[in-house]
Amino acid sequence: MSNPNVKDYAAKGGRARWMPRATHQGVLKIMGKKLPCFVLEDGTRLISQTSVFQAFGRKQRGLRTKSETGIVVPSFLDAKNLELFITNEIQSQIRPITFIGTNGSECIGYRAETIPIVCDIYLSVRESGKLTTSQIKIAEMSELMVRSLSKVGIVALVDEATGYQEIRPRDALEAYLNKILTKELATWCKRFPDAYYENIYLLKGWPKFSTSVNKYSCVGHYTNDIIYSRLGNDVLNELKTRTPDTSKNSMHQWLTTDTGHPLLSQHMHAIIGIQRLALAQGYGWNKFKSMVDMAFPVKKNALESTLI
Repeated sequence: MSNPNVKDYAAKGGRARWMPRATHQGVLKIMGKKLPCFVLEDGTRLISQTSVFQAFGRKQRGLRTKSETGIVVPSFLDAKNLELFITNEIQSQIRPITFIGTNGSECIGYRAETIPIVCDIYLSVRESGKLTTSQIKIAEMSELMVRSLSKVGIVALVDEATGYQEIRPRDALEAYLNKILTKELATWCKRFPDAYYENIYLLKGWPKFSTSVNKYSCVGHYTNDIIYSRLGNDVLNELKTRTPDTSKNSMHQWLTTDTGHPLLSQHMHAIIGIQRLALAQGYGWNKFKSMVDMAFPVKKNALESTLI
């Protein structure tokens, strides 16, 4: 009687002979995540199957699935609302690749281009207005990655054109990427808690605040007064200069991570505390405003260390 283990071993050995092999292996560090990556004998750049899920903060599931329309897609793209955006060309680019790792083990990976492809799909779905609630954060992460990777891409091209890639430190490009991502990630952080706006509505006697309804235009003026001008009058003026259209960008995006953001956060929580105190005393907006003026007079000079 034949030994099944011997047969399995022989079958695996046969597959291994025709599988592509990785000649290089490393770890791509993005936003605190460590993503295993490889380069095959033919120069194909791969990231591990696990890396795709890690990059977008998703739990790993099965290798791939067949959708209702019959197309085969990886499980990280098998949501129904994504199918219309997966063309035949994209299908061919996001197929899993089985290969032999540098340690001789059988591995599964995807072309490195899979990450920007996934980003493009989520951003296209967002533009069409068909994102589900659970996909909103993935779309925001996708925009962050696309913007950051495009910046790193031009740096890589310059390095190649000048020959600097042959002498640059191994981790130079990775360090640049992490620097950009850290800076860009700050633009997506929610700096103004809903409680801040809810309390303004209560103090003004307005209808209940809702995140799905546009805020009254005067709320922006109130925020300039009780928040930004208290960080420094010159800070507010500079923020207005740098952000001519606040419908497209938020002024807090210009605040530095090490000084500006902590200063804003500290002041924001203090203002929310005064809001709650005023509401508990039955006060309205005018009384609350006088309390802010007493506690936090408008500052004059706080510009240099606060802005990017």
